[in-house]
Amino acid sequence: MAIEPNVFYTIEQAAERMQLSVETVKQMIREKRLRASVLGKSRAYRVSGADILAFYDANETRPKEAAQ
Repeated sequence: MAIEPNVFYTIEQAAERMQLSVETVKQMIREKRLRASVLGKSRAYRVSGADILAFYDANETRPKEAAQ
């Protein structure tokens, strides 16, 4: 599933798009590794697509340089 930067996702939708469990996404939010916004009195969390993409950019793994 594509992640749209200008869309806000529920925790469940974010977990599905990131191919993670809901509990893992909640833990990442608690640990401040993934940004989320709290909406209104219901205290429902939303994660922006831009924040999901930023998380991937910040946690990208790169191949090691070949030893010379």
